[in-house]
Amino acid sequence: MSFRLHNNYAFIDTNKLYGEHALTRVDYNIKPKSNNFSRLDSSLLTLDFLLRHGKKPIVISHNGRYKREKQPKSLKFVVNRLEEKLKERVSNNINLRFCPYDLDLLLKESKNLKSSELLLFENTRWTPDDEKNDENLARLLSETSDFFVLDTLSVAHRDNASVTGPMRYLPSYLGLSARIQLKLLKPFLGDEENTLYIIGGAKLKEKLAAVEYFGNFSPVLVGGAVFNILYEQTGHSVGASLKTDNGKDFSKQAKRILDNIPSKNLLAPSVLICYNPKEKKVKNFNFGEDIPKDYQIVDLHFHTIDLKSQNVKRVLHAGAMCWTEGGFTNATKEVAMILSSYHHLVCGDDSRSALQGVNPNFYINYSTAGGAALKFLIDKDLIALKKLRDNNKKYFE
Repeated sequence: MSFRLHNNYAFIDTNKLYGEHALTRVDYNIKPKSNNFSRLDSSLLTLDFLLRHGKKPIVISHNGRYKREKQPKSLKFVVNRLEEKLKERVSNNINLRFCPYDLDLLLKESKNLKSSELLLFENTRWTPDDEKNDENLARLLSETSDFFVLDTLSVAHRDNASVTGPMRYLPSYLGLSARIQLKLLKPFLGDEENTLYIIGGAKLKEKLAAVEYFGNFSPVLVGGAVFNILYEQTGHSVGASLKTDNGKDFSKQAKRILDNIPSKNLLAPSVLICYNPKEKKVKNFNFGEDIPKDYQIVDLHFHTIDLKSQNVKRVLHAGAMCWTEGGFTNATKEVAMILSSYHHLVCGDDSRSALQGVNPNFYINYSTAGGAALKFLIDKDLIALKKLRDNNKKYFE
């Protein structure tokens, strides 16, 4: 069977779809109280397409990480919004059913789906099996459907049972949201020297890897815990500032970055805005000063940075630059000013939410993929994309 390829991938709108039941992997890793449903909204394009073409989606996603000592996060809170949005886009006859974490029940419910119905399965990380890429879980999920759709890049760096597992059993496709995300990332591939990278957040493993890679070619502006750990490795105290990721220490990697990448490529702020939670005081410190033990770095000033001399043509931003939950927004406002002057891409929900928090009308080129986008730009590939290409060769050539 022949099919049209886009960068060696089969897409749902350019290839024959096998059967009716579509196991559809989306990313609803959403905080229930955040009111940020951009990830859910980005999945509507593919679900709309499948339903309009008479398919019956079985929608799967994780929410949070499995932790043995804690109650898993349920996806039930997205049901009303998802059904409401699909009724608006497709038809008032759309009916969304929810299935608790019971694989036998999931198989039964999926086979009983009627026309214009779709099924949302409970959080795939209800048990540790998804992150372990458990073979049995992958097989049972696959038994619900005739084909598999990966509709987001934000999980494509995970070799999980709900991401790459179904590709072992079913003809597999990229969804329309995934194609948009690939298109957004394309201008940034292979043009590191003309890109400014603005990297923040608290996921130190992936963010420090990005600083270490991109810093060899390009200017990098850092904030959040990424800045804190690098600042500490310059020999300065950071007080009570966040500098670990889930208790893991990345000091060696931070020191390696400072030792190996050109110093001109690490753009430093001029002022560190700090907060003492005990005394509820805010105090500014100049770059180069030690932060007292009771203070935390919560925000930054970058106003002395000259980007004109950096030959910047585009900007990629990933990770919050300051403590937005505490009401600190200066670094975010300055980043927004930079982005407004360049072709840009904002990666991940935290970055997008922070920017829209300071200016709801600010136009943002946005990808739901955060850490996955950075890994894709560094490695030029992702594990799920590689396995999808292998799957397409098996089923379509």
